[in-house]
Amino acid sequence: MNHAAVLCMGLLGLLVFGLGLAVSLVRGSTGANFAYTVDPTDRLYKLVRAHGNAAEYAPMLALLTWYLGSHQPGRFVVWTWCGPSWRQPRSATCTPSG
Repeated sequence: MNHAAVLCMGLLGLLVFGLGLAVSLVRGSTGANFAYTVDPTDRLYKLVRAHGNAAEYAPMLALLTWYLGSHQPGRFVVWTWCGPSWRQPRSATCTPSG
């Protein structure tokens, strides 16, 4: 297994865990246990959406990384992993369209 693949899969796991922890901490500080306001400027709303997006896309990206990492990838493939893995935290903070 390629070391870059293991690193990227670990980063994706930490991303999902970190966002879940952040949602829990914000829920605890605001007192919103079960619901949140659907306001794009609300911090809890942004974190819940980011965590949901990461939880949806990170496992498939980790499986793809694992598969490609087990077949002795070339340099281009390794850089292709690192791009989405490092970019994911920034793109996970989504804003609603429409």
